[in-house]
Amino acid sequence: MHIDRFEMREPPPDPAPDSLSGFRVLVVDDEESIRFGLSRLLAQRGAQTEAAPSIGAAVALLEKFRPDAILLDLKLPDAEELSGLRRLREARPDARVVVMTGFGTIENAVEAVKMGAEDFLTKPVSTGHLFHVLGRIADAQRLERENRALKREIDRSAPSSSGASRRRSPPSCRKPRGSRVRTRWSS
Repeated sequence: MHIDRFEMREPPPDPAPDSLSGFRVLVVDDEESIRFGLSRLLAQRGAQTEAAPSIGAAVALLEKFRPDAILLDLKLPDAEELSGLRRLREARPDARVVVMTGFGTIENAVEAVKMGAEDFLTKPVSTGHLFHVLGRIADAQRLERENRALKREIDRSAPSSSGASRRRSPPSCRKPRGSRVRTRWSS
């Protein structure tokens, strides 16, 4: 068991080598060794990665690289505290952002989550926890895609909006014609 700054928990099991196959991650950190290390680690799990040393570079990358998740360092040269998260959310409101920092406080974590961060990790980041968070994001996105596909399928199979499209209850739920619903107040 390891102790995290905010709670004690068992580390999640190490994911399969290809558990992030096709998953796209943008790593935003001003330290080159962290960008390189995280990108390499994620690539070993099958993820496609891009890296940026600043928020400005990350926003520019969002034009050509549509990440499924963004790993964001809280302390960057062109962003103070949570302003980097705010700028990324403005540039891409649907982005799943995981904030990482070596200077984490509970207040920063709460504020980051209120601003839409998926999670708040303290450095050094536990790889097991990182993969758990990214796996959770990947699962949620897979379920969202399936849900959209099912909704499209239902919409295609629904009757047209002409007069015949009025939805009716199944026969077992309908009352027989001419029957009257009796309540204890009716005579």
